[in-house]
Amino acid sequence: MYEVILHLSPHQKEAIEDSGLGNLLKINKIHIDRNLCNEITRSYDKEKKAFNINGTFVTMTLDDVDCLLGLPSKGDEIFEAPKINNHELFNLYKKEGQTTITLQALWEAIINSSSYDDHFIRRFIIFSIGSFICPTTQRYVRSEYLNLVDDIDKMRELNWSSLTLNQLLKCILKFREKKTNIEGNVCLLQIWYWEKVRIDKLAATIYYSCCQRPLIQYWDKKNVGTRN
Repeated sequence: MYEVILHLSPHQKEAIEDSGLGNLLKINKIHIDRNLCNEITRSYDKEKKAFNINGTFVTMTLDDVDCLLGLPSKGDEIFEAPKINNHELFNLYKKEGQTTITLQALWEAIINSSSYDDHFIRRFIIFSIGSFICPTTQRYVRSEYLNLVDDIDKMRELNWSSLTLNQLLKCILKFREKKTNIEGNVCLLQIWYWEKVRIDKLAATIYYSCCQRPLIQYWDKKNVGTRN
């Protein structure tokens, strides 16, 4: 994500801002501590739907996600993208000769284009879904996510915070059951944990009235280093 953002022009960034998902542009380059994320994941209690942190059960909420990532969080929750085939967009965004929309193809289309039209916005958001919002171990983006970006004007009305949260929790349960590599927004999981566990105490809230949302913008290389 971070490397793609570095290539964007001012006009392209403005177009993303206008789509309602401009806070994606505030993501810094963050090293993911897989051991820490696995430890946090193993602390999740399926029955309580909460993480056991130092003996206290803590729930990750939509407000937490809104505060950390600044993604739209109003409207009906999204658990899965609508399973409708959008052949037109699929054929436009996949590379010729390929059967999936790969992250590499999206990356190349974004950084090699000066356009900031609807197709650019869709490609950027789809790339964001595959690499940050709902990432998997696969190097492609599931085609049903195209249904979330079909109507550019309605994207800001979608509950993106619920999508990334629900997919993360689903992936956590999968990890607990099958011991596979954890998928989902592990960046969110790691930052949530860092914000919750402050020095030697568990914070009741991650909201700082003195800091502008999203809090992810403050987690740069320097601040991450203080937690490692």
